[in-house]
Amino acid sequence: MTDLGSGPGAVFTPADRALLALFDTAVDRPLGPRTDDGRGSLLVVAGPVGSGRTAALGDCTVRAGGRGAVTLTARCHPVDRQVPGAVVRSLLGPRGAGTGVAGPTGRPEADLADLLTGRPGVLVVDDAEHCDDLSAGWLADLVDPGARLPVVVLLGALGNGASGLPDPLAARAEVVHVLEPLEPVRVDAAVRARWGREVGDGVLAAVREVTGGNPLLLAGLLDLPDPPDPARVRRAGSPRLRLRFDDALRRSSRDVGELLATVAVLGEHATPQRCAALVPAAGADLAAARRDAVAAGLLLDEAAPRLRHPLVGSAALAVLDPQERRRLRLDAAALLAESGEPSAAADVLHDVAGTLPDDMVAVLCDAADWSLRQDAPDIAARHLQRALLAHPTAARRAEVLARLAVVERGLHPGRARLRAVQAVPLLQGLRERAAALCDAGALGLHLDPAPSVALLRRTAAEVAGVEDPDDDLRDLGLRLQARVHQLDGLEAAGVARNVARLRELTRGGEPPLGTAGERERMAVLVHSAAVAGALPAAQVAELARRILDADPTASAHVHTPTAAVIPCLCMSEATSGLPAVLTTASATPGIAPVTAAVLQAEYAAVLVCGNRPDEGGELSRTAYRELVARAPGTALAATLLVPLFTAVHDPDLARRVVADTDALPEVPDDVVAGTAMLRAQVAVADGLPADALRLSLEAGREFDRIGWVDAPQPWRSWAIELRRRVGDVGGARELSARELGLARAWGAPARLGRALRTAGELESGTAAVALLREAVEVLRQSSDRAEGRRAALALRRRTAGPVPVPPEDACGPSRLAGRPADRRHGLTPREYRTAELAAGGRTNPEIATVLGTSVRGVEKHLTRIYRKLGVAGRPALGRMWEEGSDLHR
Repeated sequence: MTDLGSGPGAVFTPADRALLALFDTAVDRPLGPRTDDGRGSLLVVAGPVGSGRTAALGDCTVRAGGRGAVTLTARCHPVDRQVPGAVVRSLLGPRGAGTGVAGPTGRPEADLADLLTGRPGVLVVDDAEHCDDLSAGWLADLVDPGARLPVVVLLGALGNGASGLPDPLAARAEVVHVLEPLEPVRVDAAVRARWGREVGDGVLAAVREVTGGNPLLLAGLLDLPDPPDPARVRRAGSPRLRLRFDDALRRSSRDVGELLATVAVLGEHATPQRCAALVPAAGADLAAARRDAVAAGLLLDEAAPRLRHPLVGSAALAVLDPQERRRLRLDAAALLAESGEPSAAADVLHDVAGTLPDDMVAVLCDAADWSLRQDAPDIAARHLQRALLAHPTAARRAEVLARLAVVERGLHPGRARLRAVQAVPLLQGLRERAAALCDAGALGLHLDPAPSVALLRRTAAEVAGVEDPDDDLRDLGLRLQARVHQLDGLEAAGVARNVARLRELTRGGEPPLGTAGERERMAVLVHSAAVAGALPAAQVAELARRILDADPTASAHVHTPTAAVIPCLCMSEATSGLPAVLTTASATPGIAPVTAAVLQAEYAAVLVCGNRPDEGGELSRTAYRELVARAPGTALAATLLVPLFTAVHDPDLARRVVADTDALPEVPDDVVAGTAMLRAQVAVADGLPADALRLSLEAGREFDRIGWVDAPQPWRSWAIELRRRVGDVGGARELSARELGLARAWGAPARLGRALRTAGELESGTAAVALLREAVEVLRQSSDRAEGRRAALALRRRTAGPVPVPPEDACGPSRLAGRPADRRHGLTPREYRTAELAAGGRTNPEIATVLGTSVRGVEKHLTRIYRKLGVAGRPALGRMWEEGSDLHR
């Protein structure tokens, strides 16, 4: 019987019981009453590697000893075929050490009779397909009726029968017992006994598929300590399994080993024709090698060569010396490339260590192009990275670096530009250098190290100094200028220069937008004008729309300065049509992870601007997680999403982003300012309005310092309300007047309406009513229905006549941003319920009755609530509860 180890993984198969019955019959013949008939028996036990053949022979040997027989054992090796009498000498020991196969008597039959001393004998020879011819003839003669010896010869043969044995043995075989695979039900039983009854059907199916009922393969899987998933089952092995395959390969012919190594290298692309072209042994009988490998269970299918297990390939390749392995892989890669399969060729080249010839570098580049056409940029990057490690010539290296920069910009933007910077010194022409820097992308450009930025500026200046450039070089120069303008847009002087340049370009009428370079430059300049408050929102929106309309809708815009039009349109409250544009861009096949995350961030901003903050907030969180994972240690995620997070009130998210940003070695100035606003948001949630005010003003000072007078984050609105909370009404009015002036100049209805409503709440009498009426009128043009409701509520409190107030459920699918009824402001559940009841007009005794507490307990809760919310008392709490708060908008 075949035993797959002790314990719960043991498996026994009925096929082996059948073998033992046959063996008993053979042994009983010389032991029974017909001993004098002289009939010996020759039995063959056949099976592939791992079928349990050797274990079955061992069981028979033990059984023979228990029945009083003398047992002699030997195991053949491939070299034995070349040594006459090797197996006999192994069986007989010192008695077989003489010349040829003869012992001291010169007659091996006599020597064997002396060893048996009247008892029956069992000669067990494993791997008998390697038996030398002389020993094979001797063994066959032993079971000849004329020898009259009580002998059973039991042979183990690799394969599915006796055909692989030397002819004398094959001719004398009385019984050939082929070990069958384990039945599926027994495979399942072994798996469940090892890993438990809860093992899933997917794992069971994978085990049956991989092992094919082969006991050794099953035992190798059962060596794993924990239940694997189906994918791991298909690649798992064990030391025991590897040793067995190693041993099988050592006992196979060189032709078989070379064939298996070739199949391992070619993988799923192996065909008989390709194997014939690559097996290096001249004149090798490949057909015979295939038959032997299939019979041994090392190949699954003779017609379409596939290894039984990945460890077979590892073992076959380990037999070759390093130079043979390298030559085989290079030849296989060349053959696959010539067959029009560059990706398969590249996969082979990844396993070749060290340098590669230039023609193989070209194969890797072709494979990268093919992967891009198959929408697999990550695989393309992997091929190009291997090409770099091949130490190509300088010209080829420059080409690979430039290609890799384009591919990696959607995977690792900072690394992509580093590739371009490395390529520039190797590129001969100015046009090629400029193109490499442009094609590497502009996403997160201001996060690049100083040497990279300096190279960009130098190249831009060099192109600008060319007299009478052709159209292509001129446009490359404009694209480089756009990147320089993008870098300048984070300092006050640079913002001022960008605004001045925009005015020059638009003074003559239609802005130049005919080429990619003109559109990229215009997008950056318009963004500077927007954050500086140099143009009204309507003009900013018009210019941004023209840029967007002139540029094809594609995901690639996120890697160019053209992406600046999205925040411009959001600031201008002109996002109509953007969802369709971004949805189309997101549908680009094979979109890279960073590209997809940036598109998500853009779409989230559009949703928030369109009065859908809940949806936008969830999408922005997803984008943030992806960007942090893809660009760790950089401020890319914060740069793109901190402005949005100030509009999505989530104190827990704010805390995380602040902690992530604090851990960065370097943070751009706009992110410093935006992060200060997130800190203020956290302070409000923690009931610290004074700290929140200080942080909001810090953010404002930082924005003013870099020239972002009209920054997209509403720091002034926050600071105005916080000043009201801490009792600084005069400071709130002063800041409100400044905000109202900027909002009128900007002209976007939501911002202007909010500024009017805030100013009206700070005034009294007819001045307040006039401001609030204007706020209500302006906000009718805005999608911010929550702000419209707040303005209407404020006006109703100041006038005697009826004021229509939109119902809360008319403010869109999202909750009113920042309302304490929706955002708990750091209140405990008990405090939250107390605040809700107090804001609804309940008295303290009534609240105590509802909550089942004392009036004194209600008073203590309200004291803490006022402190956390920064309100002066119950009336202010009621207004805040009804209206919401500017701090979360």
